[in-house]
Amino acid sequence: MLVLAIIPAAEFGLRLAGATSFPLYRVDSAIGYYPAPSQQGALFRRNDWAVNAQSMGTARPFSPTADAVLLVGDSIVFGGNPFRQKDKLGPQLEQVAKVPVYPLAAGGWSLNNELAMMRAHPEWLATPTIVWVSESGDFGELATHSSALQWPDHPPVSALAYYAQKYVLKPKDVVMSPVTAEATRRWQANLDWFLQHYHGRLIWVLYPLRKEVGQPLPAAFAPLLARLQGRAEIVTIARDPLWKDALYRDTEIHPSVEGNRVLAEIIARHLR
Repeated sequence: MLVLAIIPAAEFGLRLAGATSFPLYRVDSAIGYYPAPSQQGALFRRNDWAVNAQSMGTARPFSPTADAVLLVGDSIVFGGNPFRQKDKLGPQLEQVAKVPVYPLAAGGWSLNNELAMMRAHPEWLATPTIVWVSESGDFGELATHSSALQWPDHPPVSALAYYAQKYVLKPKDVVMSPVTAEATRRWQANLDWFLQHYHGRLIWVLYPLRKEVGQPLPAAFAPLLARLQGRAEIVTIARDPLWKDALYRDTEIHPSVEGNRVLAEIIARHLR
């Protein structure tokens, strides 16, 4: 009887605490998945977040004004549940650079997902400045919606079951999309399309994995740099004296709140 009483109490407690107030996603055969438009919330009533009508990580409606910056990337740009909105890279860049920033990103995206999203919305090419953030693991296949626990596409029926599945049963980690000849051909073709149709200022930020700090630039970037030559301003974060190993919040890739602040400072310096 006690167990029967605890389960609904735990469910009610989780929902009251805002445990299910996280972003939802839409599944798309061409893009893979992307943040569902026009949503906002605050996970555990603390980590607030917002997605506008264009699936960008801001509450501000998209407007390609003369000073607007479209910030494209994966989880580095998206930030995710561990951050409050003001601590994510986009809002940090907006604060430092004093310009409207529109983050377009999702955790787990590869360059193929990012380019597919851009190609689906050619109206975004009117943005005067695009800042693109890539890391060496971004050149694989299109990331698909492989986990409703990682990228929920509907509110959970039970908050208790959702968290039990995610943190107690611990499903397999989502692996990086494999780099194949077809994946390379696809992102190169889509990048060629993008470069042909985008005529604004393009800043491409090469972000290092933690193990890459202080090391030569990974060879994975070479095909990208060959296509961007003469077209984009290249910012190599690992070579910037402000970037340190201590700016990561985990062992592999993601920056801390302070890391987002420093990364925003580096990008803002180039924007100026």
